[in-house]
Amino acid sequence: MKHRFAITSTLITLALLTMTCSSWIGNGEAMVRLGFSHAGARDVLARPLTPAQSIVITVAGPDMSTIEETVGPTVTQVDLSVPAGPSRTVTVSMNMPPADPGAVLVFRGSATLDLEAGSSQTVSIHVVPAETKILVPDMLNNRIVQIDDMTGAGWITRVQADFPLMYFYPTDMDLDALGRIYIATSYSSSSAVYRINDLDPASTPTTVASSIYKIPCLAVDPFRDWVYYIDTSASGTLKRVKTDGTGDTTLVTTGIDLTNTLGIDVDAEGCLYFYGSISSVRTIIRYDPASASPIMATIATTAVGITSSYILSDVMVKDDYVYLCAYYNDGMTVCQSKVISLSKATLTHVDDYGFGPFTDETPGPAEIPGAHRFLAIRNKKFHVTDEWRQSFNPQDRIVEFNDFSDPSLDLFGSTGSGVGQFVLTYSC
Repeated sequence: MKHRFAITSTLITLALLTMTCSSWIGNGEAMVRLGFSHAGARDVLARPLTPAQSIVITVAGPDMSTIEETVGPTVTQVDLSVPAGPSRTVTVSMNMPPADPGAVLVFRGSATLDLEAGSSQTVSIHVVPAETKILVPDMLNNRIVQIDDMTGAGWITRVQADFPLMYFYPTDMDLDALGRIYIATSYSSSSAVYRINDLDPASTPTTVASSIYKIPCLAVDPFRDWVYYIDTSASGTLKRVKTDGTGDTTLVTTGIDLTNTLGIDVDAEGCLYFYGSISSVRTIIRYDPASASPIMATIATTAVGITSSYILSDVMVKDDYVYLCAYYNDGMTVCQSKVISLSKATLTHVDDYGFGPFTDETPGPAEIPGAHRFLAIRNKKFHVTDEWRQSFNPQDRIVEFNDFSDPSLDLFGSTGSGVGQFVLTYSC
């Protein structure tokens, strides 16, 4: 006999991007119920909701076959019969329609629970962006760009006139749990962090934070609704602000010089990864803002193959690894760059994806002369901005590759101000 537990009202009034599972047990079998809400808006600050094109639910675990069910966008409840047992992982993927103007292609979340006979439990699945379109901070063209993929389809921009500041130099971008876009801008006397729902012309930007100093980078924690950013005041300052613009706070970074920090990221546990100088030694840092002693781990950049001649330009966390972009140039025609992977647990070196040196030549089909900024950071594939000089002329493009073991590259873009063109953040 199956014993079913009544659904409470919270199961049908949750925001769309939070799913709730209830399980009830009988005769070695568990029933998992998921409730969805389609209330018409993601929250009071978000753009009107575009329903998902489809919702895919999977349940996997040891000693069981994976269960998968696809439902339509208007479903309010799904019941799945699941074998009782340990470590049942429920994953919800929400596939957005291609015509949706937002940056997110797929929202996804999962939760793991033990389904034991004679018990019942409820867990929340927090769904966040998992696969996205490609957002580019086209800094020296004073605009941000969104494309669907490496073909350049869906090209759309927002330009300086769309934002309050007189000088709009976007340097970094990230997304919150709702798929809203956050933009760091960097100008010597007037910088900001903006939030915008999407790049549709009807979307109005909101100022989340501002500074009289440059803001070279930011990272959004989609699980806790914090925006972390660095400005170049004093020896550089690490700050955070809620996604609604409240609670702007300076975090403790005693002994860390962040003046030249250009990249920061945050993992699912809320830990930050960035680099700075400690006692004049360039250092990769794992930082827990919830801890009274926030510096959790460090490693000198020389220990991971980044010599003093390299500029460390970005940091990204993906799965169990921390990735770094680093590049070198002699100010004339010689360029060299690396994408480096570190163990997230220990910050020790794992692998290099290195290129160069290049001396005023056209790079080959599997070469990246000037890797600078990670893009589409949640996607399975890697995307980086690539900037270098050829015969003293700047070259700008976007590069996509699968992983460190696959040297093939997909390329998009050239230097300029038109469609399919960029003038990016730095020139190698």
